[in-house]
Amino acid sequence: MPAKKLTRDRVESEKPGTARREVPDAACPGLYLIVQPSGAKSWAFRYVIAGATRKLTLGQYPALTLEAARADAATARGEVANGRDPAGVKAETRKAAPANTVLAAFKDYDRGHLSWGRPYTDQETKEVAPAETDAKGNPVDPKIGVETAAATRSFFVRRVLPAWGRRAVGSITRQDCVSLLDGLAKFRDARRKGKTRLSHFFGWVMDRNATVKANPAAGIQTETADSRERILTDDEIRIVWNACADPSLGNFGALVRTLMLTMARRNEAALMDRAELSPSLWSCEGHRTKNGLPMDWHRTPQLNAIIEPLLKKSSSPFVFEGRHYDRPMGGFSDWKAKLDELTGDAVAHWVLHDLRRTSRSLMQRIKIPLEVRRACSNHASGGVDGTYDRHAYAAEKVMAFEALAREIDRIVSGQSSNVVPLTRPANKNDVVALTEATLSG
Repeated sequence: MPAKKLTRDRVESEKPGTARREVPDAACPGLYLIVQPSGAKSWAFRYVIAGATRKLTLGQYPALTLEAARADAATARGEVANGRDPAGVKAETRKAAPANTVLAAFKDYDRGHLSWGRPYTDQETKEVAPAETDAKGNPVDPKIGVETAAATRSFFVRRVLPAWGRRAVGSITRQDCVSLLDGLAKFRDARRKGKTRLSHFFGWVMDRNATVKANPAAGIQTETADSRERILTDDEIRIVWNACADPSLGNFGALVRTLMLTMARRNEAALMDRAELSPSLWSCEGHRTKNGLPMDWHRTPQLNAIIEPLLKKSSSPFVFEGRHYDRPMGGFSDWKAKLDELTGDAVAHWVLHDLRRTSRSLMQRIKIPLEVRRACSNHASGGVDGTYDRHAYAAEKVMAFEALAREIDRIVSGQSSNVVPLTRPANKNDVVALTEATLSG
């Protein structure tokens, strides 16, 4: 790729492709912006010493700015001019670094918690280790959902490691944590989430590292999360559902309707894969859900009417294909803005996650039991109930999703309700009878 003078805007505008790219900076010989397919960006300095081409990794963007990267590259260029190998010096320093640094502790935390059950990528070397397996060689179950793991990892890579990476993990104080968290105050809800992530990290490390005597993030005061109570009214449901038929929305309208019918989270639905579909179910493994628990959604006739045309329209593995072939849907903010233009002032401000709350409230309205609503929204029971109640509610979920779909049909068409309230069946025969009655209703 030809060199071009990089600016902050150019760095920001570099989009990820299907392969890793290196963008050379014409204003700083040897400096490269590395753009990963995931969208992650970093800086590297390439040079030749003793006839061999070498690469020095400088740091992640935006934690390391363009100006700082140029300064680091200039320093490294001076070392090369004096006959020193900066990458070799860094490698030796890393080997000699104590095992009790924050960086070393985070690597253990990433491997043992965030990446457990999935391939692990070393944040320094980018080497990938296969997922942990059990005694029979089968992959172990992940401890947390992939999105939660990715968000936590990003927080540490962008915010924590640049500030504390080389410090002894046992030297981090409560005041250090407060100072770091105060820098997040301008971002919505970031300070509270950051405190939660730091507290869990230090708690996990404290159990495994004798140099950490106390959790420095424990007890730090943070603001309470905004409690969202927004649900769409019946009129708003009708307006949004009908607006979703507008061709200008592409596949986004179908995605919104799917969220209403399934109560799935946005990314769970947006990344729906053909391989996850059977004639009667849409199934996600734990790595695809927020809480790491596998989930089956019943394919109601209403849901099939949405996804079947998409399956016929494209051969992409992604049911909700985005603007480009073989890529999942993205750009949700732009699509949502188009939908808001179509609905206008008739619908008050709402976000996609409100659909999940709205549909669960509809289930409550039609008397679907709490434990079934939890199962339909893939919420695990806590406490004693979570320990002893292992029933999967498969038959009840079929009835519940069918009843929800009929209730949405009723709302959209403006018909009066003819839904029979779903009560908890007394035995298996009652489950079968009620299932047959519901499906034929």
